[in-house]
Amino acid sequence: MKEQPGHIDQRELAHILHEQWGLAPGRLRHLPVGFGDHHWELTGAGGRRWFITVAELAGGWRGTSPAAGYADLRASMETVTAVRRAGLEFAVAPVPTSGGQARSSSVISGPRTSRTRTPR
Repeated sequence: MKEQPGHIDQRELAHILHEQWGLAPGRLRHLPVGFGDHHWELTGAGGRRWFITVAELAGGWRGTSPAAGYADLRASMETVTAVRRAGLEFAVAPVPTSGGQARSSSVISGPRTSRTRTPR
């Protein structure tokens, strides 16, 4: 989405990225791109860059409830992971959390959202 979402606390997002993926952001910058999710660029202390997506799980094109939105997102992430594993390099699969998940289902400031990260 083009505007930085007011309901997502950037400090809380940084904490979840550190807790779930072990990323300590040197810089976390909102990117005004996309049409349905929120995106940030994280630059780690070592200079490596990551593309972070925070998905709104209810409403819009993802369904009527967080559960339906999460099921849709999960199917999408599993599909792109399978495409990448099949050797198709154009597919950018999500990086698993430290617990092996392709995404995190943490709650950020009220509405249920889900995060994924991909190398940039």
